[in-house]
Amino acid sequence: MRKYKGKLVLTPNGRRLVNSDAALWEYLSDRLAHPPAAAIGLVNAVVVRWLVKDALPSYDLRGKIMAEILTARGFAYDDGPITEREGRALVRDVIRTLECLNVLAKSEDVLSEDKKVTDSGREFLIEIQRKQHGRPS
Repeated sequence: MRKYKGKLVLTPNGRRLVNSDAALWEYLSDRLAHPPAAAIGLVNAVVVRWLVKDALPSYDLRGKIMAEILTARGFAYDDGPITEREGRALVRDVIRTLECLNVLAKSEDVLSEDKKVTDSGREFLIEIQRKQHGRPS
């Protein structure tokens, strides 16, 4: 979707995918597996792996771990190392995206750190991993 004259309208891709669950699943899993920026691809891969393995670090550690991973792989922000705050924001963005896609179960406690993957969400995450590693579905 995109905004046009103050309204949300379907893009050509949106019109193509709106009536096909399988095509939408394929498109979304591919976009998450292969985003346009390499750093985001790494963040997605790490968060997906954490969720598939049910090993999401505590909120306090996520940003630090992600910052260390990105910095170790040579990524920088404004010519400096990735900070814990930036790492936390990147992880949060992926988790929010997955929540919007109902990959993660809705929690009664909005501030809860406990993120549970739904059954269909787990299948979706595994599909993302297959695509990240170039394996066929």
